[in-house]
Amino acid sequence: MFYNGHKRKHAMKFQGVITPDGLFVDLWGPVAGTRHDSFILAQSGLMEELSMLRAV
Repeated sequence: MFYNGHKRKHAMKFQGVITPDGLFVDLWGPVAGTRHDSFILAQSGLMEELSMLRAV
């Protein structure tokens, strides 16, 4: 667990991608709750994977 001094809570973040019917197709994490969502997106490599799918 990671402590967030601003909200005074312990937190862990995950990034998930689900299909319209509710199936998880990608789950990345955990990372410290203090990390910004854009950091998680960059570290996960999801945008690169999506761009490869788009190119096909």
